[in-house]
Amino acid sequence: MKSGFLALALTLSLFAQPSQTFEAVSIHENPGPWHVLFGYSPSGPRLTLEGWRMINLIEEAYNLKQYQITLPQGANDIVF
Repeated sequence: MKSGFLALALTLSLFAQPSQTFEAVSIHENPGPWHVLFGYSPSGPRLTLEGWRMINLIEEAYNLKQYQITLPQGANDIVF
């Protein structure tokens, strides 16, 4: 009886595993000419941001304020 209960518990625990998710991001420098600044274009699960600076991307991704972020000198000069 104990072995049957153990087998049932193991089987149920396998089905109770949380589903795995996968997130990917691709960030490229926007060399210009810039036609859009702070472009925001959602499309289903995909989000395209154009003309954003590094600090603004981090703010958006992690729901932070600028005073909570420290970047290396010059890192915020690049537009993505």
